[in-house]
Amino acid sequence: MKELDPVIAQLLEGLKQMNLTPLHQLQPEQAREGMKLMMPDVAPTQIYAVEERLCDVGDHPFALRVYRPSNESSLPALVLYHGGGWVVCDLDTHDEVCRQIASKAQCVVVSVDYRLAPEHKFPAAVDDAYSALRWTASRAAELGVDASRIAVGGDSAGGNLAAAISIKAREENGPPICHQSLWYPVTNISELTTSSYGEFAEGYRLEKAGMQWFKDHYIDAEKDAKSIYASPLLAEDLSGLPSAYVMTAGFDVLHDEGRDYAQKMKSHGNDVVYECFDSLIHGFMNMGAIAPSAQSAIDKVATQLRCAFEV
Repeated sequence: MKELDPVIAQLLEGLKQMNLTPLHQLQPEQAREGMKLMMPDVAPTQIYAVEERLCDVGDHPFALRVYRPSNESSLPALVLYHGGGWVVCDLDTHDEVCRQIASKAQCVVVSVDYRLAPEHKFPAAVDDAYSALRWTASRAAELGVDASRIAVGGDSAGGNLAAAISIKAREENGPPICHQSLWYPVTNISELTTSSYGEFAEGYRLEKAGMQWFKDHYIDAEKDAKSIYASPLLAEDLSGLPSAYVMTAGFDVLHDEGRDYAQKMKSHGNDVVYECFDSLIHGFMNMGAIAPSAQSAIDKVATQLRCAFEV
């Protein structure tokens, strides 16, 4: 039987005692400010260089943050899409995880400040995510990146974007992607009815009502929710995709769809490693500073990336 990590259990009890307003009762701006306040205050991991850039590919320029672990040329790269239900979070909320991945995986990390909903509904985030991939590939020499070793990845909604971009690049003969690193991804926003949605609907940080709130802000029409770029699990053909490392949390409404996506990709002939961190909750990639088990997951992501880059 699964048991919640005691550090995480203490965190959840502390949040319960704070009696915070539920996410689904907040306005987007309130939720964004609240998310920033919830991030652990830790000294940033020191790396060789961090640079602010502008993605000028496509019709809507947006910010990028490029993390370099060294001055070596021809480094592999990870184009990273932050989570936050397509509504909250930004470059700063995911700064530390980007630093750690760049350092531990010895790769350039390009963190993407894609447009957020509800100001920009689906498919704006997908369009920006794809533009960021194209930008990275087109500037590989300038960035000191090996264009044949560009991966995509992200957590939750960011994992959703990475999965969608992997399909889109295949469909449109876009820049080659060598690997997908999907951390507790959203893979089916069309219906919130899996067993894990029932089991973990309340009390584990990301709640079913919160996911409905995210969906309502991101999706304008139900037909959009069934698009393979919003719900990649619904794609009939998942063959010919990059290798993937998919990880889920044991106590998470998104557990089942993340597992199911990994299984479906594998059944369609892709190289997939799936792992569930049974004792953790949604969002654990930002909890390394407080929970050793979460830090071990970050380390595992870096290890899987290094293996993928060596193939």
